[in-house]
Amino acid sequence: MALAQLTAVPPTTAPRTPIGEILVQSGALSQSDLLKAIALRNREETQIGNILLNHGMVTEADLFGALSMQFGATLVDLQKHPANPNLVGMIDLELCLTENVVPWQHIGGALVIATSRPDRFELLRNNYPAEFGDALMAIAPEYDIQNALMTTNRDALIERAETRVPLEESCRTWDPKRMLRLTIAVALMLTVGMILSPNTCLTSVVAWIGLGLIRKYSVSF
Repeated sequence: MALAQLTAVPPTTAPRTPIGEILVQSGALSQSDLLKAIALRNREETQIGNILLNHGMVTEADLFGALSMQFGATLVDLQKHPANPNLVGMIDLELCLTENVVPWQHIGGALVIATSRPDRFELLRNNYPAEFGDALMAIAPEYDIQNALMTTNRDALIERAETRVPLEESCRTWDPKRMLRLTIAVALMLTVGMILSPNTCLTSVVAWIGLGLIRKYSVSF
């Protein structure tokens, strides 16, 4: 694929050919499997593409090739043509993770954004900075986009994961020396207790653990 061949996908309200029909016409999906997928979609309330993949009715390559045809957008291989790391931060990371989009390349002065959800691309335009102008849409599988986001936002994702852990459960306040002293003290107390009064000691330990669990889950829920 030549990167220069990418073109903008104009907004349209005209109905698109259903993805199932495109797959059947290409020979990638049988008519009977399409009917099964439609019945499952009506019960599961999910996209038909997810059903086709989850039930092994089509391959990922066939599905995203069909999406490319349906939306008239270029299908890109993010492994052969990785996202430009210089574009990190141009779109909010939370939005990228939620909507499965990644700023991919700058071509001809326009930003190319890869997405696995082309049906939502136009809805997201209002979330892009005005200087993006008419961003171009490219299509890529969800796994490739998530992998690209992890590669280009590694440090930000690590910090995001660490700061989402409650401070009292995090290792950010870990003091090894203090914990060693506390562990030794508790071990000595338990040893003395087991010698002097085994039954009372065991009852106290069980009660202490039970209260701790009750406190933890009462806070959690």
